[in-house]
Amino acid sequence: MNNQNTSAVALIVGAGPAGLTAATELQRNTTIHPIVVEESDAIGGISRTVRYHGNRMDIGGHRFFSRSERVNRWWLSFLPMQGAPALDDRLLSRSKPLSPAGPDPDLTDEVMLTRDRISRIFYLRAFFDYPISLKYSTFAGMGL
Repeated sequence: MNNQNTSAVALIVGAGPAGLTAATELQRNTTIHPIVVEESDAIGGISRTVRYHGNRMDIGGHRFFSRSERVNRWWLSFLPMQGAPALDDRLLSRSKPLSPAGPDPDLTDEVMLTRDRISRIFYLRAFFDYPISLKYSTFAGMGL
């Protein structure tokens, strides 16, 4: 479909991180025209945070982690690292690394927050470390 009057079009289903990344990369690096369709009236998919009665709530469990510097730089070009402590960190007296030129999360939602990461498996009505660890609580909860 490539000729002088038309260009290729890519239909991208979903305006979550993967769909928006694909559309952005197509737009930046090709002549393909991306069209993103989203079922809801908001972008971000289950990786978005909404405000409700003055509170922020995550729609789905989401966090961002990559060992790739290229991927990290790409995301930080859209969401710069926080430059001031978030309210919950202040209230709980937690210290997080801050970016000297980063935005204040109390003033904008367009900021990447540093968060502690913990993963658990819910099995037999109990939580277990993920990845599984060979310690007493694991054997006590699951049995031999």
